[in-house]
Amino acid sequence: MNPLPEDLQLPSGWICKRACADELVLGRCADGFEVIAARTSDADRLPFEPSRGWDLSCRIRAGESVSQRSIGRVSTQRAALAALRSCMKRVTELADARSADELSLAVVVQDIHNQCEIPSMTHGRAVSG
Repeated sequence: MNPLPEDLQLPSGWICKRACADELVLGRCADGFEVIAARTSDADRLPFEPSRGWDLSCRIRAGESVSQRSIGRVSTQRAALAALRSCMKRVTELADARSADELSLAVVVQDIHNQCEIPSMTHGRAVSG
C-alpha cells in the first residue's frame, strides 16, 4: 500500500501506525487494538488467486504482550481498505457498548466473523506474533 490513502477516513480515536507498500496498521489510541492489512507473499498465495492478496488481522497490545488473530483474506488493496474501515467501525461500536473488561480480541474477531463482511479463508486461525 502506498502511504495512507487520502480517501481513508479514520474514525475518531484511531491513528495510522504504519503505512507502506505491503502493510497498513491502524490502531485505537484508547486500548491498544490494531487492525492490519498485510500483503501476502508469493509462497502464501492460494492456488486460485491470480495475484498476491491481503491478509487481514486484529491484534491487541497490552504492555509487552501481543495477541493477534486472522480475520480473513481479500484479493485487492481496495477490498483491504474497505475491510479495515468495517473492522474499525465494529471495534469502536463494541468498545462503546462494553466495559473495558468485556472487550477482548476473541469478542472482536467473533463479531467481525458474524458480520460476514470479510472473506475468511483462515477463519479462527491464530497468527503468531
